[in-house]
Amino acid sequence: MFFLKPKCAKSFCHLIRKIFALLPSNLESAYRPLIVGTNLNEIFCMIEERSVHCGNRIFIDNQIFVITSPLSYSVVNKTVEIKTYRNGVRKYFIDDSEVQVEQLITTPKAA
Repeated sequence: MFFLKPKCAKSFCHLIRKIFALLPSNLESAYRPLIVGTNLNEIFCMIEERSVHCGNRIFIDNQIFVITSPLSYSVVNKTVEIKTYRNGVRKYFIDDSEVQVEQLITTPKAA
């Protein structure tokens, strides 16, 4: 590994800043106030996508979930958007409408 002595490190950092530092193209502040009514939970949630398999099944983290919402059309091969919120709650969406799912409990195979 390569280590610099404290005196050299200061002058090295100063030199690097001098070479690579850029002035901002716009001196106006980048701060934007939060719009009233903005739901931060929607912004800070984790979004994943999965495909729907035969029998309206979704595979998540080695577990099988089944869509239980009554649908008037087939959703096989459609994409499900899974939003996981900071409090651990998951919501499932197909074509921007929320659907209900249940975890399918499987029995282990006999050895």
